[in-house]
Amino acid sequence: MAQGIGRAFSNALPFFFSWFDAYLFAATILQLGLPVLIHQSDPVGFFEPVTPDNEHYTTMLRYPDWSFLDPRYSRKRELLERRDRLIARHPRTTFILPHVANWPENLGYVSDLLDRFPNV
Repeated sequence: MAQGIGRAFSNALPFFFSWFDAYLFAATILQLGLPVLIHQSDPVGFFEPVTPDNEHYTTMLRYPDWSFLDPRYSRKRELLERRDRLIARHPRTTFILPHVANWPENLGYVSDLLDRFPNV
């Protein structure tokens, strides 16, 4: 059930972020100065074909419904770009981005992200 909820939110992010911006940030986060933790994406292998070259091959064989390869799901880069636009709109909010900003396989991206956003 929780997995279904996560997938529903991942495909509704444009709406979710609009609501998130308007209510959560304006009414609560900025006023209280609370940091915001955003877990935006799963490992790269969850978005790639399930082949022996996939780092998460055995996991994906065991849990095939964890795959986001289906085109009905947003791509990893798109998910992270949405999150980054949200961060850019709120420079006074501190963001916590777990799992090396959800892209440990791309440290160049993470380095650029940290350079662009001192609030991360």
